[in-house]
Amino acid sequence: MYSNSRNANKPQAPPKISLVTLALQLVSGERLIAEFHPEVTLWDILEHWEAQSKLDPSLATLKANIPVCIYMRKEIATKEMLQMTTLLQLEILNGKAAIRYITKSPGVVEQLHVGGIIAPTLRIPSPELQRREVEKVKLENKTEETSTLMPEKVTEQFIPAEKQESAVETKAEENRPVDAEDNSLLSCQELEAAEVEVAVEESVYFLNEQGVLVYMPPQDINSISTRHDEESDEFFELTEEEVRRMMNDLICQNNQLQNAPLITAQLRREQEEKRRLQLLEKYPTTVLRIQFSDRFVLQMPLPSEITLAEVKQQLVEYLDAKVENFELFTTPPKQIIETSLSLHRIGLTPSSLIYISSHCVLKEKFRLNPSDYAAAVRDASRRLYHSVTTSTATAVSAADSDGSVAKDQRPKRPASDTSVVNKNKNVPKWLKTNR
Repeated sequence: MYSNSRNANKPQAPPKISLVTLALQLVSGERLIAEFHPEVTLWDILEHWEAQSKLDPSLATLKANIPVCIYMRKEIATKEMLQMTTLLQLEILNGKAAIRYITKSPGVVEQLHVGGIIAPTLRIPSPELQRREVEKVKLENKTEETSTLMPEKVTEQFIPAEKQESAVETKAEENRPVDAEDNSLLSCQELEAAEVEVAVEESVYFLNEQGVLVYMPPQDINSISTRHDEESDEFFELTEEEVRRMMNDLICQNNQLQNAPLITAQLRREQEEKRRLQLLEKYPTTVLRIQFSDRFVLQMPLPSEITLAEVKQQLVEYLDAKVENFELFTTPPKQIIETSLSLHRIGLTPSSLIYISSHCVLKEKFRLNPSDYAAAVRDASRRLYHSVTTSTATAVSAADSDGSVAKDQRPKRPASDTSVVNKNKNVPKWLKTNR
């Protein structure tokens, strides 16, 4: 549609570079606003506010912590990187922009929902991972032994008639023990594969009888590319069929809005409350996942009617230090969840992922022995499926009982009098008596 215009192939003018009104957001939420040239480095900006004694936390008070600047999904950490990064490299050429300034301990690898990489810290290997590597090596050794014991392919060659009979008998005798060995090796391979499957199934470590577990999601889930190639002008051209389909959808949507009945606010609230009750009956159990700043996730199966304040009380026993003030929130955008409401009223039923304040850390004994990610997902699916089947069976039994009662209470219709029908069958219509 737009490719046939005059300015379709006109080269775009380079962006204009001018002073940038930059807002530096501190940890306390305060914003320091000033104008800077795009060629200024991030370290120069921090030193500018440091000279005015407005930077909090101050660069002079940093001991083991690392200064970090966050712009959109890019994270720039350490003094060396801040001295090498300019606003121009962050594609801040003009206008207004905001950069967040925080400090981070060297043990924290990355912050949630923020790109960039900080030097990773060494982590103690999981004993489950070592056991899997040993089983994998055993399985490879068994496969190599099987391949060495397999009979080699025999090339066809001419054999005289008198020697064919003896050759067939010799070949049969040679193949018999090899086949037996192959069968025994195949059975060993099947047993080994079954043991590996059992090991994978048993890689779930529950912290208590409630079914709480800790797992680490894989890296590729959060590795989302932020740069997208620009589409060509042909991508935005609409065909005649697409325009007709869009017009029909618009007409249908307009008709639905015009012909929809008016609903009062009270009726709308009643309908919403009915939907919530139906969801609560279907999912009496909620699988709540709480993600920490070091990417560990605490998975807790909880009753759907429990309030978030009770969840926070249960969460304290899993934290490394006794923390009294911490927040649970969803993102993006960051919204702090009210603690007085239940899980199904907040909208966390049947399964949700929320985040906890960055200063909260799991206890070390829970972090050293995490469950497998796939096994944790299977456990959550199994719990939700069990709750759905249980609620469905309860609803079906209740419906059957109601149906049986209604069936007994229905009035019986009186039997028709066939004699009257046969008597009046040959009587003309205008002479029949009114009933």
